[in-house]
Parts: sequence; structure tokens; C-alpha cells
Amino acid sequence: FDKAIKFQRERKLPQAISAYIEYIRLAKIAKVATNALIPAYVNLATLYGAQNSIKEQTETLHELTKLAPNNAGILADVANLDISQGRFEEAKSEAEQVLKMKPAPTFAAAAHFTLGIYYLQKNELPKAQQEFLQTTKLAPNNAQAFMNLAISYARDKKIPQAIAAAENARRVAPKLLQAYVFLGNFYRESGNIPKAAQALDGAVAIEPKIPNLQFERALLHQQIGDFTIALKGYLSVLELEPNNASARLN
Repeated sequence: FDKAIKFQRERKLPQAISAYIEYIRLAKIAKVATNALIPAYVNLATLYGAQNSIKEQTETLHELTKLAPNNAGILADVANLDISQGRFEEAKSEAEQVLKMKPAPTFAAAAHFTLGIYYLQKNELPKAQQEFLQTTKLAPNNAQAFMNLAISYARDKKIPQAIAAAENARRVAPKLLQAYVFLGNFYRESGNIPKAAQALDGAVAIEPKIPNLQFERALLHQQIGDFTIALKGYLSVLELEPNNASARLN
């Protein structure tokens, strides 16, 4: 265990992972107390997460839930990982178990978020909205919860609510590109071209090297008579894609 900790502190992740695995193997043979295994599993899961080894991280956390079945934080993490890998029914069951524990707001928010994704995937939109709303109450800085809420409202044809949720996502996370693109599309479809152009201004400020984004922004500014901005936008498109015929034509 000490060797694993040393490797972890030195950022030697593969060596640390191997050391934790060996410690767990030997500890099981020696039939050490469960509490002695928990820190190793926690650190091992953290290292897998740092390496973006999601499958291994999920498997490790599943093992950890067997050792600490009443730990809401661990179970909430497992539910989140399971939902991200398409194990929807398992994730739903795990999230519901978390909520039955009446956990701290952070873990409850994570469980509601997982359930929101579950119901969104099932297209049960009122239930998805309820879960994402609960998430935002418990975790008001969760921009992705606001964004998912906006998506669920949009699918449900609740356009004002969708726009309000996306605006909240943008307020909470000013660099969230998805929120600006979502708002740009919705304002354009509703005929509010100045607002659509403003939203895509923000999107381009975050990510200026996406030709389609630059083109759509330029087109919106052209429609409202902002020809100088439109021209600069089309020139930016041509810098990124010299053979873009639409940009040349406009």
C-alpha cells in the first residue's frame, strides 16, 4: 500500500495502479478487515478516472460498493458511470438506492441527475424535467443539468422554458459552447434574429475555429444589416476553409 501511495504521489499512474491491485490481491489472501481494503479501492478508482479508463473505474467502484454498500457517494458515482456507458436500468436502480439513503445534497443531486438522463433517454419528458429541476435546486451551479433540462423542454415543445433553462446554463457556465449554440438555434427558429446573432457571437468567442459556426453567425448578422461583422465572419470562414463556396458567394 505504501509503495502504491508513493507511486501515486510521484504521478507514476501505471505503477501505482499495479501496486494497488497487488495490495488488494494480497490483502484478500490474508483476509484483512474490509476497512483496510476500502482506501485502496478508492485510490484505484481515482487513478483509473485520471487515465480515463472508464470501464476499469466502473468495475472498481462496483467492487467498492460491495465493501461499503451504504456509502451514498460511491453509489452515486457508480450510477453516473453506468448511465454514461448505457447501463440504464442498473444506473436507475443505483440512483434510486442513493435517494433512499437520504444523502447529502451533493450526492442527492448526482442521483437526480442520473435519473434525469435515464428518463430523457426513455423520452419520458415530464419525469426527466422533474429530475433535472431537482438537480438544479440541490446543485444550482450544475450547468449540464440546466442544459439537459433545456433539451427535455425543447423535445416537449416548451420553448420559453427551454430558452430559460439554456440561459441559466450560460449564466452558470459562460464558456459552455453547447448553451450558446442551442440558444442561437432557438432564437433563429423563433424569428428573433438579433438574439440569435448575439448567442452565436458568444459561441464564436469561445470556439472561433469552427467554420459552420462562423458561417451561421455571419449569415445572421447579414440578415440584420450588420454587414461589417458579417464580412469579417465570411472572411474568417475562408481562412479556415479557402474553398467554401457559400462564404465566397455571400
